[in-house]
Amino acid sequence: MISPSPEMGKILLTGSGRDSGTGPGMRTYPDYALVYVLEGHAAYSDANGLELILAAGDVILVFPSLPHRYQQAPNKSWVQIFLTFNGPIFKLWGKSGLLDGRCPIYHVEPVEYWHGRIKSVLNTPGVTGTGPAWMEVCRLQMLLADMLADERARSVSTDDTQWLRKACGLLENPGRGGPDWNRLARQLDCSYENFRKRFRRLAGFSPAQYRARKTIELACRMIQQSRTPAKQIAYRLGFSDEAHFSHRFRQITGKSPRQFRKSLMLPPGD
Repeated sequence: MISPSPEMGKILLTGSGRDSGTGPGMRTYPDYALVYVLEGHAAYSDANGLELILAAGDVILVFPSLPHRYQQAPNKSWVQIFLTFNGPIFKLWGKSGLLDGRCPIYHVEPVEYWHGRIKSVLNTPGVTGTGPAWMEVCRLQMLLADMLADERARSVSTDDTQWLRKACGLLENPGRGGPDWNRLARQLDCSYENFRKRFRRLAGFSPAQYRARKTIELACRMIQQSRTPAKQIAYRLGFSDEAHFSHRFRQITGKSPRQFRKSLMLPPGD
């Protein structure tokens, strides 16, 4: 078994403070730093032209050699907690695009939860070097991964949400012969290829998979609420024949329509 190398990275410094920062001029760090705003407001700017007023829940990820400045906002105060770190593993994160110096500000809440997560990175909260460095680095990577996932989940725009809601509504209307995908895409002001890719990115599965699931959900309701034979349900929902319907029903529910009806203790109608 290969032991993790301590050279993969190291946490160098940790601390917290009120109304502290880099000062009035821009400066560069040789290492990475993670700064989390616990209370109040801070002002951030960097050489990429980014200028923001930050509030509780905002994260500053400082990149090595990037000129930047952060300090209390005018007529405001703020409280922060921070970690500084370096190592090849974090350079790999940057090369892979997981960390991007053009987007150094995140927002994660609730503050109490993330405050605790940051402190738990160290073997002894507030004190570096009290345990194996690789363990702290692994916990820091997990913290960064969870922060990025939380940030990206929040970043789905209102436009995306409205677009996905409209797309789902169009897909939930069953019809014989299946949907006209190109016509449906035009209703959403895009090509079919862009429609398919955007839907999968936002929903996590393809439009066809979504429509199949919603169609079988409707079939389940029809079986629950009536004695309509499976053959008639298949026809109403646009399947070519009962065999195709039964196959898709079993794929999604794990049961045939007949087995599903029996599980409801309804008299069979097929």
